[in-house]
Amino acid sequence: MKELEKRLLEIIGQYLKEEEALGDFVRLAINPDTLDVSLESDPDTDDPALDYFEMPDLLLMNPDGSWTPDPDAIAEVVEEYNS
Repeated sequence: MKELEKRLLEIIGQYLKEEEALGDFVRLAINPDTLDVSLESDPDTDDPALDYFEMPDLLLMNPDGSWTPDPDAIAEVVEEYNS
C-alpha cells in the first residue's frame, strides 16, 4: 500500500499547488478496483464506482495558515484499502 500512500501525497501536493485555481469544491477520488487516485472538482459528478474524500479532511493547517497533508488521515484512507 506504500504506492497508494505515495499517490495520495502526490495528488494532495498537486491540490496544494493549485488550490486557488481549483475552487472551493475539491474531493479526492479513488477507484477501489484499480486504486487510481484523482482530484474531482465538479460538484455535479458523483460516480458510484469511485470513493470520495473531502480534501479538507486530509489536511492540517500550520500555525502560519498554510496547509499540509495530514499523515494520520492519509494512513486511515490507505488502511481502508488494505484487504
